[in-house]
Amino acid sequence: REALLQMAPDERDALLMGLWRQGRVRGAYYANEMQQLRAEGRIRSVPYTAETPVNTFWDLGWNDTTAIWFHQHVARENRFIHAYENSGESLEHYAQYLISRGWNLGGTHYLPHDAVNKSLQTGKSALEILQDLMPGLRFEIVPRIEHVLNGINTTRIAMKSNVFIDANGCADGIAALDNYRKRY
Repeated sequence: REALLQMAPDERDALLMGLWRQGRVRGAYYANEMQQLRAEGRIRSVPYTAETPVNTFWDLGWNDTTAIWFHQHVARENRFIHAYENSGESLEHYAQYLISRGWNLGGTHYLPHDAVNKSLQTGKSALEILQDLMPGLRFEIVPRIEHVLNGINTTRIAMKSNVFIDANGCADGIAALDNYRKRY
């Protein structure tokens, strides 16, 4: 009995009631949303649609990983068709990667609030550099969110509304969502 009381609630539920929650990370912010996406079959093959413009969502990792999610809005569905991440690479690398996909990049490319900060080395912002590297693309700066939890909750709400994620093309992004957690 004492051992059961010391177990984490998920472990106790699994042992006593057979409620195994595959892939759940303790404290994961998006655990419920990811479980729902899987249960509803919304993490699956999601094809690229050539006639629909691709949007991108960027997280510029100045001291860690840069991540880019590729999105299309097709038939009232928010389809995430690819996720790419890397670290230690220049903005030129990421611009070349986008172009190399051969996709219709005519959508909006969302950059974080700090993309407008000027670099001491170049005197240009990430926004200006990307505009130079990929002229004609439409970039939008996402405003700074004062409290990270507000952004997390906004994402949680968005994940409930017609979101479909490509299992193969977004495998690294799915793993990142599964593992994004608070620290204990």
